[in-house]
Amino acid sequence: MYLFILLPVILYILIRKKSFKKVLRLHKVSPQQIFITMLLILAIQPMTALAARIMEHLLGHGFFPPMGDMSANGSGNLFMSLFIIAVTPAICEEVFMRGVVLDGYRHIPLWKTAIMNGVLFGLFHNNFMQLSYTSIVGIILTYVVVFTNSIYPAILMHFVMNALSVLMEKYPTSLYANFTIWYETNMVLLILLAIVSICATILLLIWLKRLSNNSAIESMDASDNSIEASDALNHTITFVEWPLMLATAISVIYSLMMVYAM
Repeated sequence: MYLFILLPVILYILIRKKSFKKVLRLHKVSPQQIFITMLLILAIQPMTALAARIMEHLLGHGFFPPMGDMSANGSGNLFMSLFIIAVTPAICEEVFMRGVVLDGYRHIPLWKTAIMNGVLFGLFHNNFMQLSYTSIVGIILTYVVVFTNSIYPAILMHFVMNALSVLMEKYPTSLYANFTIWYETNMVLLILLAIVSICATILLLIWLKRLSNNSAIESMDASDNSIEASDALNHTITFVEWPLMLATAISVIYSLMMVYAM
């Protein structure tokens, strides 16, 4: 990932003579923003679990890739597994998706940006079974980055969510693992929790936005009304040009490398 995702991002920023701080949104965050980020990690779990169950039902087989196979990359070492499955994707994928790709959509309405970035994030994982789950997570992470004007909360969320999966595999009888399995296997309870999850996520994002003093939000929101019919085509072209092509190219290259490695 560092070679095929992080390195191209660094080269792109250097070649285009852009600011690392601006493109990657390397800004400080407040303790309140970190607190809301941690609450969001808990809030989105039932919602994404329901999306996973629906996809599993539609496609007729298991949603999650075998964590045992993934953990094998760490040779059974917990810290190595956390580095490979949690630390590396959190840094590389966020720098790419919520850094370079998101930077290309600064003048697009925020809701369009969030959906586009989320879907690209889902497709980037090259696993159709994960598309619904990862797209939802990608949308939420996009809002988090824009509302905080910082990539750090997204990296934190990404790391913690992946780390929880690793820890559940390592400690399948833990309280968290048992609770997660309990509500995910009870469809009625899962639906009810998902409704609460959606409401809680929306409220937390509203709270996060109110804490922010980010001009990028006003810029993206204002573009909803400022784009005139005469230049709508130009914005449409901007919306699908280099960020989408870059995401597709890196995704294809990375997929081929993973297939070759297998």
